[in-house]
Amino acid sequence: MEVVVISDNKNHSKELETILIKHFLAPCTVTNSYLDKGEKPCVDQLILIDCAMHTHASATQLLSRLHRHGLHPRLALLNIRENSKLESLVEWPHVKGVFYKGCQRREYIDGLEALLAHKLWFSNHLMERLIEANRRPPIIRDKNQCLSQRELQVLSKLTQSESNSKIASSLNISEHTIKSHIYNIFRKIGVSNRMQACDWAKENLDGGRPR
Repeated sequence: MEVVVISDNKNHSKELETILIKHFLAPCTVTNSYLDKGEKPCVDQLILIDCAMHTHASATQLLSRLHRHGLHPRLALLNIRENSKLESLVEWPHVKGVFYKGCQRREYIDGLEALLAHKLWFSNHLMERLIEANRRPPIIRDKNQCLSQRELQVLSKLTQSESNSKIASSLNISEHTIKSHIYNIFRKIGVSNRMQACDWAKENLDGGRPR
């Protein structure tokens, strides 16, 4: 598996490169401007993103760009501060691991070994938070919870990662109306964000209609 390290910290990148080559014989590319030169991620890559060079907003933007390519690589986040806002980035489905700031060499070796073997690498406390944040009662379908035809259209657009403005334009309605539809969709199906709504749609809808 090819590994790409996105970082502007030369010393840290060199240490990771040494570990990957010495312990795993894994080809490694180090860059601080991935995607800016036309690179395209692929499914057989592991991309390590140094979050010390990112705010939550810029890291989210990078993950969104990687997600839009369709061929999703495995991602891991480096230099995350425990209990920081950046921890919420693990909600992205292709983020498979987190290495906290101050992580020791042995932890990197163990974590990279797990990730290269297509396993997850999260701390126990983070796994507990993820589980608790996403637990909810099972959805019981009845007439009161049925989505309207327009709401089904909007939900279908959400699963395609379209923005509110793009959905509004394609359906020829206002962006304010789209926000209202999204609010109603979330309320009816018992979710709190777009990612959860997309997961619900995959489990419960078939071509935009309830299964």
